[in-house]
Amino acid sequence: MQGQSSKTCNYRSQLDYITIGLPFGIFKILFALALSRASTDLVSTGIAFSLIALGTLDLLINTLNIIVCLALRKQMIPVCTFAILFTYLSRKAGDDAPKHARRVDFGMALDVMLSFVLVALCLGLKYLVYFTPNELLLWNISVIFNVLGAGISRMLASMEKSDAH
Repeated sequence: MQGQSSKTCNYRSQLDYITIGLPFGIFKILFALALSRASTDLVSTGIAFSLIALGTLDLLINTLNIIVCLALRKQMIPVCTFAILFTYLSRKAGDDAPKHARRVDFGMALDVMLSFVLVALCLGLKYLVYFTPNELLLWNISVIFNVLGAGISRMLASMEKSDAH
């Protein structure tokens, strides 16, 4: 997904919102909750609050995109907070279309990297023990959706490329 406003929304977009966007928001919030339970120092608390804010924004963005996609068949806003930030910075800088697309793509790549780092840290630091049973269930569902969604999305992209030739 390119993250450009008023982009046509299709089944792949909806799949991405549900299996990538929503889980990434959940990863940020749940990691923040685990971090705040594991460590109460000022830096950890600041990181936790920042991740909760970022995750909440991402959940709102993807929920809004799902609703607008179903109702209007359009993507009205980029898929994550970082993409929105880089869209704003690109417009403020007056970037041409290729540079704008690269900046928005970098924002989305940054979001993917952050989410994967949080999952890796959560596992490596053994933070799963800090989750309540319901949080652990939500974490597991998000991981499953994300892994399967990434695989399905990649396969669909490959099939679309082969159909185009």
